[in-house]
Amino acid sequence: MKEKKEQFAKAMLFHYALWLYRSQKLSLGKAAELAGQTHLIFIQSLQANGEPVFDYEETLLDEMIEHAKTTPIIKK
Repeated sequence: MKEKKEQFAKAMLFHYALWLYRSQKLSLGKAAELAGQTHLIFIQSLQANGEPVFDYEETLLDEMIEHAKTTPIIKK
């Protein structure tokens, strides 16, 4: 019975952290911390639940790509 309570508590923390992350109230790192997971495990949990890790609007992605194309490469 105790294990079920612990599993339930972990699941609730994960889903709360996921909700806060989706709502952009927590960063990925803070959401992972709240869920009691490492960054990598939290990312894998997002993927397992069909959640995008990076959820950018298409216009922002286009702007980022265009900016990257015009950014000079610094050679050392």
